[in-house]
Amino acid sequence: MKKFIFICLVFTINYSCRPNENWREEATFNWYARKVNNVFIAIGYRTDITWYGNSYTEKHDLDGDSVSSNSFFLAVLTSNYDPRSHQDTIISMPIKFNSHMSPYFDERNANIEQQIQRDYDKNISHPNGKGLSYDFFIDAEYRLTEITNLKLLTLNTRLFGKDAGESLNDFFDIIVYNLPVIFTAPTERLVYGCGSTDMPTSIDEWLSLQPLAQETMWFTPNIAVPEKLPLNVQFVVEMTTKEGAVLRDTTKMVTITK
Repeated sequence: MKKFIFICLVFTINYSCRPNENWREEATFNWYARKVNNVFIAIGYRTDITWYGNSYTEKHDLDGDSVSSNSFFLAVLTSNYDPRSHQDTIISMPIKFNSHMSPYFDERNANIEQQIQRDYDKNISHPNGKGLSYDFFIDAEYRLTEITNLKLLTLNTRLFGKDAGESLNDFFDIIVYNLPVIFTAPTERLVYGCGSTDMPTSIDEWLSLQPLAQETMWFTPNIAVPEKLPLNVQFVVEMTTKEGAVLRDTTKMVTITK
């Protein structure tokens, strides 16, 4: 429950407050719609922090070439273009997609946007009594393409007892959906949203929903790496769209350490 409340709060980019007789919240969405023509995979790492007695996990882009086995995770991102093709030099994909990296948007879907707006408004807490009025400004990226298959694998390295090229889906759990909503493509119906406490953690369960693509998904290993460490590895993502396009991306070589 706490995880998805936090994800919903990540929606919030900035807010202002002012005195008012009745406390209320108003969300202003900046909508970004894209079809999926590209998929990307990036490696990140987690750090645990304590703030005023509460424990949190922060997630970061991996800038170096090594990462510990108990802190790494994978980010899979989708878009209608490759932002690396618009750089003077090749860059690595970040673990989060930056909406402002591109003006290349597709036609918006009013039905999807209305369901996201209703879901957000319904699941915001509204305390009783007088208080402050908050105006939220939210960048909301969503995708318009149905995904029929998604596979995580390695390029040349045996991992989790599987040879290179074999699916590693069973060894990774989905820990973040961004946006934190899931739509089933055939009916464009919202099946999971901000208030959901049981969003799918397995890739197979997500695929069974005939989902529209997510802007970003984060995956963490659900078992310890059994191979002898350190281990050099390149991760690969393969994604298949309803139209039959097979999209693929590979990370740089990284060393998994103890």
